[in-house]
Amino acid sequence: MTSIPPKSLRALFLGVPNIVSMGILRGWLLSGHAVAELWYPMRLKGGLDFKEDRKLSKDMPGVTLHGLEKRQSLKVKPVPKLKDWTHLPKQLSRLKVDVVISALYPDLIPKPVLDAFPGRVVNLHPALLPAYRGGTPIASMLWDRRIHEFGGMSLHLVEEGFDTGDLLGQVSAEYGGDGNLTAYYAQLIKGGTNLLSENFANYLSGNLQPISQHGENGPQSRAFADVFEISSKDDLEHTVWRIQHVVDLVPVRLAGLDRSIFVKSIDQLLRPPDGSPPVVGEGWVDFDLSDQRVKFTTGRLR
Repeated sequence: MTSIPPKSLRALFLGVPNIVSMGILRGWLLSGHAVAELWYPMRLKGGLDFKEDRKLSKDMPGVTLHGLEKRQSLKVKPVPKLKDWTHLPKQLSRLKVDVVISALYPDLIPKPVLDAFPGRVVNLHPALLPAYRGGTPIASMLWDRRIHEFGGMSLHLVEEGFDTGDLLGQVSAEYGGDGNLTAYYAQLIKGGTNLLSENFANYLSGNLQPISQHGENGPQSRAFADVFEISSKDDLEHTVWRIQHVVDLVPVRLAGLDRSIFVKSIDQLLRPPDGSPPVVGEGWVDFDLSDQRVKFTTGRLR
């Protein structure tokens, strides 16, 4: 890669309607750089995160997609999966950007992007890689109760695999453990912004060498749809933790029940488990854990 002076860089920013992703974009702009366009996955348009972002933009315009689009006159473009986008090379050539920055972008960044910007495509991943690669790192770390070990932000070069490229830097983030992620997200935004303004700048100017990732067998992210599930093998303590810390991030299901049913909270502790099957009512389920039968408050995915 030819060294690039790090001043006033123009980026294609790949992000999502999420305060961490958008907070990092704002940090990039405040560092004196420019964003040619913000691309986000088309399938997210109109979804829950998109609607929440729009609602938050009234009070938090600096860290929301809708707020930045209006305040910064940012050009925002919903795009299909990049690997399936026939017009991707043409779209890339018209932008005339120096770098491509991905921040929590959920889709694979394909070879045409990497070829168009060799050594200049980076991703910010909210975990200390190589641990918790994949699409649900924060929820997965909380589910496993390992966020104190692996919580933080990693900046790495993008290659054709997910979250496998050489590292340009990492910074830890401390989780308070009270179920409120606001302070934790603020640390991720600050860490990601600093990694771009310092480590990425040093790399582009030839003053920082990437480091290969090690520890391929570390804990990994769980599949969004299939694994956040409470079973009769789980005890009450871990179930309480997961409900307190995870249900606001991903749907949490109960093993063996209709997959549209998700857990909202624990309503009552009923009695010791006795092997009885779950009892499903309107907005509730009685369910055996390994050490307690519990009445859960539930909802349904639509």
